[in-house]
Amino acid sequence: MKNTIVSKEIAKLKELRVNKSSAMFLFAKELYEVNKMINWRHTIYKSFANMCEKELQMTGHNGHNLIYNYKNIRKFNYTIKELNQLLGAFSFSKLSIICMYTSRKTAVNTLIKKYSKMSVDAIKAMHSVSSRNEETAFLVSLPEPYAIKWESILMAHGMSKPTRANSRRKGVREAYMNLIDTL
Repeated sequence: MKNTIVSKEIAKLKELRVNKSSAMFLFAKELYEVNKMINWRHTIYKSFANMCEKELQMTGHNGHNLIYNYKNIRKFNYTIKELNQLLGAFSFSKLSIICMYTSRKTAVNTLIKKYSKMSVDAIKAMHSVSSRNEETAFLVSLPEPYAIKWESILMAHGMSKPTRANSRRKGVREAYMNLIDTL
């Protein structure tokens, strides 16, 4: 019984696997629904990624990207008519990027006018310049002798050592900024 449902859903996905923007959107929507509906561990595939590779001739990563792109577009609840206009003007992936950088639903004509002549790289660049307040995280692992030295340097710039074994250091971010300001 379960294999019949899985087979039917996979057959639908195979039908939709074409390269037109609206078909890609429908394919991604169906992929999203199928992924949400099926517990892949209980199928012959054992994972969503395996199903994508064996049945759809695409990587699991590509399948997850399509779902991510679909969710970016879907979040604004555009009507079918609006979606058809947008997908007629933009590729599926470009529309997803536009929606990813858009904070609220925007009129279709406004989006088309603003982004139709821009490349995907130009859209990303435009939004990265306007969001310069983002922060970058660093994860560093040091051998113990260096970690001890580094800890004392950060403590000299405002970091406090944990008081209990399970507690965390405090003021690490500020200590880094204070240290950089002295350079």
